[in-house]
Amino acid sequence: MDAATKFAGTVFSNSPAIAIKIGTYDLTGSERNRIIAIVMNYNSLIEKYSLTHDILATTETKDLIKKIKNLKWQLDRNENNGIDSNNNDEENNNIE
Repeated sequence: MDAATKFAGTVFSNSPAIAIKIGTYDLTGSERNRIIAIVMNYNSLIEKYSLTHDILATTETKDLIKKIKNLKWQLDRNENNGIDSNNNDEENNNIE
C-alpha cells in the first residue's frame, strides 16, 4: 500500500492524470490520501506496541490470533520471570 501511494503521488505530481487504473479499480488522489492515513496509523501501532511486521503478515485471521496469543504468552512469561527473580533476590537478602 505504501509503495502504491508513493507511485500514485509521483504520477499525480508529474502528469495531468486524476486516477491510476489498477485492473478495474481507479485509484484517485483522495483515495491515495486515505491509504496514506492507513499506512501512518499502521506504522504508529507497530511502533507503539513494539510489534514486528512479520507478526501481522498472515493470510488468515486465525493465524494472526495465534501469533498474538503466543506473543502475549511470551511477554507474560518474561514479566513473571522478572518478578520471580526479584522475589528470589529479596528472599536471599532476608536470609543473610
